Amino acid sequence: MVSWRKIQSFIDTNKPLSIAVVALFLLGVVGLLFLLWPRGTGGGSKVRPFLVETAVAKRGPITRVYNTNGILAAVKTVQLYPELDGRIQKIHIKQGLPVKEGQLLVQLDDRLMCAQLQEAEAKLSLAESEYERTRNLWKQKFVAKAVLDEKKSRLNVAKAEVKIAKVRVDQAKVVAPFDGMIGLTKVSEGAMVNRNQELGIISMLDPLYVDFSVPESFLKDISVGSLVYVTVEGSNDLPMEAVIDAIDSRAQPGTHSIQMRALLENSGNENSGNLMRPGQFARVAVDLGKDDNAVLVPMKAIEQSGTRFFVYIVLDNTAIQKEVVLGTREGDVVQIKEGLQGGEPVVTVGQVNIHDGAFVKTDAGPTPDESS
Repeated sequence: MVSWRKIQSFIDTNKPLSIAVVALFLLGVVGLLFLLWPRGTGGGSKVRPFLVETAVAKRGPITRVYNTNGILAAVKTVQLYPELDGRIQKIHIKQGLPVKEGQLLVQLDDRLMCAQLQEAEAKLSLAESEYERTRNLWKQKFVAKAVLDEKKSRLNVAKAEVKIAKVRVDQAKVVAPFDGMIGLTKVSEGAMVNRNQELGIISMLDPLYVDFSVPESFLKDISVGSLVYVTVEGSNDLPMEAVIDAIDSRAQPGTHSIQMRALLENSGNENSGNLMRPGQFARVAVDLGKDDNAVLVPMKAIEQSGTRFFVYIVLDNTAIQKEVVLGTREGDVVQIKEGLQGGEPVVTVGQVNIHDGAFVKTDAGPTPDESS
């Protein structure tokens, strides 16, 4: 261990060097104190404020809208099957093109059915002749009533057989059940098919359904007949009006959302294929009505951290962070559903430099109406 006596001896021996070291040390301490000493007048300290711009959160009207995603669906879709087993004689349509109700789509080989119809019609003609002859004889009392009844029965059977034969001929035809568009056909002419084999799909494309869901909290603002605005990529990308046609009777257990279905007109040039199709993705804006007393702030006042949104308000030159819940955005203005009451000055420029509790100087900017 170094004793004080040795230190004193070292100082006495190296007195000039020791004085220089001490002087340098004291000079460093004075310089550090000079840098750290608060500056100001009158002996007080001042912190330089951060310059920010603010706008007043004001109350005003806004159209409430809920944006969600949806899927287009056909109002009617039918899988086409033959009613009989047989060979395809002729396909009368082009896949992917519109068809009319009752239009012949596929013709099965019906030669046997047509022959059976001709046979049944010949039997009917004979039965009618026999019945008329027997009826005349019965009127003249040459035959008994029982004989006339037998001929009447045979006539009715012949009529029924003709009807059956006609049905079989019709069953060899596959016709469109409604106006729509045929999809891709899955068979070709000459192929053998059975009644369980799908020939194709026909879908009604005008109107279309738009299926989507909304949170259960909005159910009070929506009813059958309410308007929604639908945007489909590739369809001019312009919002189209649709009307809510049905609302599900229960909420989804996992999401607590309500399934809804709107009717959307799908007019266009069918022959050019310029129609929306079932299965396409749609963006849906649900009109929730107008709020005449909403709290509104400029969109640029909103800061985000993860899934949280917040704003800075200024009170006595102090920035205070306020978490908020956003509502509808309309242009450059957004609705604040929770977190502000209206009338608070919110920071719109300079948020990046400040924090909760920061000392700020305000340069008031425009109100939400003026900023939009």
